[in-house]
Amino acid sequence: MTELYRDLPTEARLALEKMGARTVPEGADTAVWLASSAAVEGVSGKFFEQRTEIPCEFRNEEAEERLWGICESLAG
Repeated sequence: MTELYRDLPTEARLALEKMGARTVPEGADTAVWLASSAAVEGVSGKFFEQRTEIPCEFRNEEAEERLWGICESLAG
């Protein structure tokens, strides 16, 4: 775990660690793999987690519109 959460109360940090906090190298693994692996050369517009492609929930118009509405309300 990085020092990103260093100012959190101990209980909150412990809860995050129990949820599966990863080390810096573990967290960077997929990004490094995507940037350097021939296995995904030419792949674009996909989402990956732990070297596995995952579906994007915002690949449909209804979900995109909901997200846009949230962004607009937050931006004012």
